[in-house]
Amino acid sequence: MRPAPGLAPHVQRALAARPPWISALVQSVQALGSGIIVAWTYQVLAVYFCCMRLRSHTIVLIVCSVIVSLHVSIALATELVREEPIPIQTIIANPQAFNMRAVRLQGTIKSLQVIPDGGGCQTQGAYDAYVFLLDDHTGELLISDRGKCLGPRIRQQVVKPLMTEFSAGEHVEVVIDVSVIYSPNFDSRTVEGVLRWVKRIP
Repeated sequence: MRPAPGLAPHVQRALAARPPWISALVQSVQALGSGIIVAWTYQVLAVYFCCMRLRSHTIVLIVCSVIVSLHVSIALATELVREEPIPIQTIIANPQAFNMRAVRLQGTIKSLQVIPDGGGCQTQGAYDAYVFLLDDHTGELLISDRGKCLGPRIRQQVVKPLMTEFSAGEHVEVVIDVSVIYSPNFDSRTVEGVLRWVKRIP
């Protein structure tokens, strides 16, 4: 495996002399496509593993874990901040591009349906679930809100649905997870959203 360009000569020599299992580790990490930060972090680890003692290995592993955790946390935390509201028609026109992604929408609640005992945790009692149709003048999208279950099964905490205080006709801004559902024969598909967050807007 060729060393990454731009590294110092002594680093390139250390990379070339590393054991095969380290090379395999680096190749696996790069194949995961986790990003430049993760890949370069593990390449630096491979160099230092050849020269450091066991105690130092532990310290480096801890530092590496913190870097990777921060990289993932920042990506998740900024997911909602950087997204601007997009037209529903954009999602409908190319749903696969938004499948399993969080997006921000604005529109009017055209209809709101209550599903008795359809939300919450079944083991700890249930809340009503909500399904509403959001209209932004470019299209309509069906969005569900069933609340959440947090914690292990024996100690689950119920987070009630967010739509309990809303009604049809209100203007809202929402953040949803887009889901593309195909028929058994893959000859048709529907696009739905799962509610993450909602607020009223003028």
